[in-house]
Amino acid sequence: MKSAAIILNSDFNREVRDETVICADGGYNYAKAKNIRVDYVVGDLDSAKDIAPDVKIVKFNKQKDSTDGELAIRYAISAGYKYLNMYGADGGRLDHVMYNIHLMAIAAKLGAKCVIRADKYDVYYVNSTFELDVKAGDIISIVPFSSDVHIMSTEGLEYDINDEDMSKFTTIGVSNIAIGDKIKIVVTRGDVNIFRVFRKEV
Repeated sequence: MKSAAIILNSDFNREVRDETVICADGGYNYAKAKNIRVDYVVGDLDSAKDIAPDVKIVKFNKQKDSTDGELAIRYAISAGYKYLNMYGADGGRLDHVMYNIHLMAIAAKLGAKCVIRADKYDVYYVNSTFELDVKAGDIISIVPFSSDVHIMSTEGLEYDINDEDMSKFTTIGVSNIAIGDKIKIVVTRGDVNIFRVFRKEV
């Protein structure tokens, strides 16, 4: 499956291994500083500086109804990428961070999988059965994205959740712990964000 990196306008320290790198405007500056090869810059170009001549530019008008991050996500999916890794999503203004989490839902609606790759954790958007290879001791948090969520079961966690309704008005899903090398979470209603916080040894 083809994967693309979406680099947003904030610093990060994760290694980028995707075959294609798409920067959302100012994300180009961070990629360039890290000597990351960039294929595309998407956005209104009010932040990207000194774009190399071999980088393809997809420019939008400054008067737009979408963030540069959303435009980059939509462009990647339209180009055939179904697996997206998003970097720099957890820095900067809090309103941007919250909307960056929403970008995973937008990608899912368009038929793609998008994962936030932060320095100390990954974030997934899930609305069905979810399985993930982990390490014992990783912190796993299940955070409702929609207002009404039902978790049928979990496996591989210290504190099992079985046949449980969740909402944005409870914190029951925060800071569970992986007890083995794989977890499974069955979501039968609603949408959640699953955070995998790496144990210190990682």
